[in-house]
Amino acid sequence: SFYYFSMRWQGKILPPVSGEYELSLVVDDGARVWIDDELVLESWEVAPARHVSKRITFEKGKEYDVRVDYFQEGGGSEVKLAWRLPDELQKEQEDNKQNFLQSTYLPSGTKWYDFWTGTVYKGGRSVTKEYPLDIFPLFVKAGTILPMGPSIQYANEQSTDPVEIRIYKGGDASFVYYEDDGETYDYEQGKYATIEFTWNDQSNTLNISDRKGDFPGVQKDKTFHIVVVDETNGIGVNSATPSKQINYSGEALQIKL
Repeated sequence: SFYYFSMRWQGKILPPVSGEYELSLVVDDGARVWIDDELVLESWEVAPARHVSKRITFEKGKEYDVRVDYFQEGGGSEVKLAWRLPDELQKEQEDNKQNFLQSTYLPSGTKWYDFWTGTVYKGGRSVTKEYPLDIFPLFVKAGTILPMGPSIQYANEQSTDPVEIRIYKGGDASFVYYEDDGETYDYEQGKYATIEFTWNDQSNTLNISDRKGDFPGVQKDKTFHIVVVDETNGIGVNSATPSKQINYSGEALQIKL
């Protein structure tokens, strides 16, 4: 069938300069890339188009054997292999070091956390800072519950990694954690689940409700990493050190922080 097939490409590459290259693979559904019989890139699963990359050192003038295996199992099909030269990577690094001055107005009536540093600012003023190209101004209102992760490659991927729940103190907050199968329209028939989080700032208490609703494939047991944000923890996009780890099985919990 046209929608179900596999292919293999073999060839050689001859690097024009010595140094670190970036190999990039865009694939839908699955592919593997070998250099001199060593597996260097792999995304071997039925999934929508996604991008994977790896940096590899090559020597100028040396021939390298390349093999790409690919399979397609219904739906869209795509496979692209490319590289970026050492001077392109170096230029990107230099560009990212350039900082740009940006000003952000913070509304009055509350305090605001700098997402990247955890620094707290009073509202009703502008904050002017230098940012590199790969960072943009982002401030979180005091009294916020912010879920982070886990990292997934496509919408219906089932990850067993913990979900990070960040608490930005300074006010009461609430948040509804929503889940469905990530693929069908079954949610229109009520096949989804929700968990409500509420934060009481005065008592430093987080309440997690019973799970409401259900759908095929729902994860009955989940791990939540609860993080109280300050200037030393819970900043940026990287995982933080949990203030408490909660193993949740669908029943209501109250956590004192």
